[in-house]
Amino acid sequence: MRQVGSFQDLPMGTGKSNLIQS
Repeated sequence: MRQVGSFQDLPMGTGKSNLIQS
């Protein structure tokens, strides 16, 4: 479910990096 939260941050540009770190 955390991936969904990361997708929401994706538009910011940092979500993608956070998703990889997660």
